[in-house]
Amino acid sequence: MESRVRLGLLRARLPEPELNVAVTDADGQWLAEGDFVWRWARVVAEYDGVHHADPEHCRRDARRRRSIEAGGWTYVQLTAATVRDPRDWAAAVEQLRRLLA
Repeated sequence: MESRVRLGLLRARLPEPELNVAVTDADGQWLAEGDFVWRWARVVAEYDGVHHADPEHCRRDARRRRSIEAGGWTYVQLTAATVRDPRDWAAAVEQLRRLLA
């Protein structure tokens, strides 16, 4: 699914993200590994598949998101529902377009 999302982002003519790379704070401290990273804009998009619905995984994801955002990054969550629903996908692409402008 991450490949499908990446291709969708490129079809939407968004700048190509770095894939699965370290996200760091201003001091260079590791925060997380991001699925789709636009380092120059400090934007991270994460694709959360079905396994992210597990309660423990949700808690880890929430801590991770807080850490990324506290490090000065903008976090955009993408899910299977986002990808399947044309309106949700269009909204996510538009959000990314604004953040990357």
